[in-house]
Amino acid sequence: MENTITITLTDEDIECIKTIVKTSPGFTENDFRWPIVGKDVKFVSKVNLDEDYENIWDGRSIANIYNVDARQKLIPDDIKAGTNVLLEYSIMQYIGRKPKENVSGYNSGCTLTFLSIGLLPKKKGDIEIDFDSPKKKRRLMIS
Repeated sequence: MENTITITLTDEDIECIKTIVKTSPGFTENDFRWPIVGKDVKFVSKVNLDEDYENIWDGRSIANIYNVDARQKLIPDDIKAGTNVLLEYSIMQYIGRKPKENVSGYNSGCTLTFLSIGLLPKKKGDIEIDFDSPKKKRRLMIS
């Protein structure tokens, strides 16, 4: 069992993760098991599985999001689809194993383990749309 988050990332972010993983000792590209399908990247946590994930914090009103003491705790329901988040994670690489008699093998790969999730303010370029306004609905339909 594990807590799982799947996030759609940019090609640039995916290449950054792959570049870091490729520098680890013993890395071989051949049949490497990436936690990436298309642009969807899977992050996992196996900490306190019997409880809600606790390392969620609000970074919308703090000047320095890296100041751990200034972070205010949130609950998982506070994070909605489409919000901006900072996901702190570590890369755990594992080495494959050749199959042996009565034991199946597996290829080398990596797991992205999330450590904390921070809710960030909307980016300056983000557009908020008020769908309750008929005038704005009309503009959206014409454009």
